Amino acid sequence: MNYTLKNDNLSIAVSNLGAELQSLTATHTFEEYLWDGDSNVWSGRAPILFPIVGALKNAQTTIDGHNYDLPRHGFARHANFECIKHDSRQLRFYLQSDANSRAVYPWDFTLEVRYLLDGNRLQISYLVTHSNTTTSDNMLFSIGSHPAFCLPLNDLPIDSFSVRFSHEESLQRFWLDSAGLLAIKGEPFPLSDSKLILQNNTFDDDALVFKDVNSSAVSLWQGDTERVRVDTGGAPHLGIWAKPGAPFVCIEPWFGYSDPVDVNGNFADKPALTSLAAGETFQTDWSIQLPSV
Repeated sequence: MNYTLKNDNLSIAVSNLGAELQSLTATHTFEEYLWDGDSNVWSGRAPILFPIVGALKNAQTTIDGHNYDLPRHGFARHANFECIKHDSRQLRFYLQSDANSRAVYPWDFTLEVRYLLDGNRLQISYLVTHSNTTTSDNMLFSIGSHPAFCLPLNDLPIDSFSVRFSHEESLQRFWLDSAGLLAIKGEPFPLSDSKLILQNNTFDDDALVFKDVNSSAVSLWQGDTERVRVDTGGAPHLGIWAKPGAPFVCIEPWFGYSDPVDVNGNFADKPALTSLAAGETFQTDWSIQLPSV
């Protein structure tokens, strides 16, 4: 089921499946800014990545001596969330651990996802709570966003579009192997005036993965016009991706990333995890803004 919000600038639709954004349109022009999820290309639109970002080696990990199977990007994107609030300005969705989640991820948790319209900005919040208040063990997880923004190519060449960073960067790209695992060392990835000009071959070797970015905002530009601005909410890592040749680009703020190729399989040793003591809550607030709307 889809739930909708609308103000004078933006209109959105969000599905209870994965609490995933389905549409982001300009109210007056009806222009759609989100990828349409064409299953012949890529069926996602803006999946939420939890409790892992990226892939585990062999899609498996060990937690407290027990083996668990977790698919790439976790299970939240395939879970049915409950809509717990729907008014004129905001939507709130809620997911809690159950027998099915514990079979692949042992901790008790709640995940609340909030969507709030504020002018030409869509504010999105994730609240992760370690809900078992009786344990002394910390809960470990990653969380990330995967929004895909359409490119209105028409007769425009792909290099009419660029991804631009709000701060000066000395980026290192960490390559992904065929199983989605990260290289141990990064390679310098130079930008031109803090921007990446898209090319037909930009994503031939999968996503661009960057650790420890400086920028608080990453934007999609069409020529000299800022089309979409993503405020990362302080997420330290970033993925940029598209299916090669597809008319969209994903700008993905991440708290976490794939297993490195030399991983030992113990989840507690996985890099870039967030740790929560019993009863604690982690919150991140990020946003999508349409500057010209």
